[in-house]
Amino acid sequence: MTKKNLFFLSAIIFISLLTSFLLYPEYLSDDAFIHIAFIKSFINGDGLSFAGSRTYGTTSPLWIFLGSILTLLSGSPELSIRILSGFFTILSIILFQIILDITGLNVKIKTAGLISIAINPFILRWSLTGMESTAAMFLMTYFIYLFRKDNWFKHQILTGILVGFSFLVRPEFTGFFLITFIFFLIKHKADPKKLIFTLPAIIILFAWIFFTYLYYGVILPNTYTAKSSSQLFFFDVRTFYRNLQTLFAVNLPEFLITVILLFIFISLIKMADRRNIIPRLTNNIKSSGIQLIFFWLVAFYIFYTLRDVTIISRYAIIFIPFIILFVLIIINAVSQSFSKKIRVGLLSVYFVIIIVSSFLLTLKVIKPSADDFVNGFQTTYKDIASIINSYSKYKNVSVGAADVGIIGAYSNARIFDSVGLVDNERFKYKSTLEYYLDKKPDFIILREEEKIEDVIPSGTNSEILFSKKLPGFGIKDPEERIVTLYKINWN
Repeated sequence: MTKKNLFFLSAIIFISLLTSFLLYPEYLSDDAFIHIAFIKSFINGDGLSFAGSRTYGTTSPLWIFLGSILTLLSGSPELSIRILSGFFTILSIILFQIILDITGLNVKIKTAGLISIAINPFILRWSLTGMESTAAMFLMTYFIYLFRKDNWFKHQILTGILVGFSFLVRPEFTGFFLITFIFFLIKHKADPKKLIFTLPAIIILFAWIFFTYLYYGVILPNTYTAKSSSQLFFFDVRTFYRNLQTLFAVNLPEFLITVILLFIFISLIKMADRRNIIPRLTNNIKSSGIQLIFFWLVAFYIFYTLRDVTIISRYAIIFIPFIILFVLIIINAVSQSFSKKIRVGLLSVYFVIIIVSSFLLTLKVIKPSADDFVNGFQTTYKDIASIINSYSKYKNVSVGAADVGIIGAYSNARIFDSVGLVDNERFKYKSTLEYYLDKKPDFIILREEEKIEDVIPSGTNSEILFSKKLPGFGIKDPEERIVTLYKINWN
């Protein structure tokens, strides 16, 4: 890489992270506070627990370990996880540039792709928000790199270890591993030398499963049960439509330019030239080694849709580098049959789409939602946690809630999670009423969706300590709702 290219890459990374910081200086999702609560418990000597209670409430244990190590140095779990997410964003962009260089794309096409990933509105949102999503995006980008020209097989032990650690970052990588194993089993006709990477990956996976069974008594994280349908497979049109929206939204420039390319291909390219483009495009895709990632993407969306799980943007950003690269390869292959004027015009349109879509999505959709979350949910729940903490300073208290991240991180109270994300015991009860009646929390936090009489028996005394109307909790939950803190007297 030349000094000029290195300077440009450094500038792009700096602009990306600075923009992310300026747009979202305080934004952390409630799940990020769940990480913080786990980190605090781990550092305090309570092991892998949430607010001191042992529960398999994380799908990213490696993120907890990394955050804990960094917190020992920084003294702040909030700062530590933000540094981690920013660090993996940087690595993702650097590695993406390396992939673009070895793919042999046109310089201007590479520049467009680099800018697209750097100012992608969803990457900007999650770059510094303390979530493991950026680490998952980096791993996905690294796997794309390894799949090129069979780099996957050059250092199989290290590759297998990396695959094994990926299971501890995001659970989806377990499914991707299974797809990869079957793919290579068929492609290489069960050649044992091509499957060595599976050994360290399987050892790490089963070692972790064995640990969780001994430590928690379960092998699946609570979030899997809480966020998916109780049926094995269930198709819901709304979930399908929502997940399709997410797929298109996170890579809007790439899908729009693909539609334009398709129009040009059908309208302006002669039939003889079309016959030449198809094999050239197919060879470019095969030589780039990314066809397997395409199977991952399809399986990812199909599996979660059939499990009735709504795929939110922080899950979907792991595929942003892949989709950009895939579209860049198509542009590079197809544009060779265009005149110079059409090529320049096409790239100009792509640049404009990247800038305009990022600007509009960020300022019209994503930032307002994030600001509402910070000024509403985040600030309010910290106030509620402070109120509970004023009681927990003097005695052990407990709180029942559906949104447990901030409360678990700052209230110093035991948490009874009515959704079950960080309390697998919740699934033993038929209703929140039955759950709270058994646990008898000292405080209950309710959104407007539930009334206090729905979750405690009639005749039980309750006192409202705090109540406030909040804006929506995010893009997918834009409706205002009232959040209320109750003190419960079970006597």
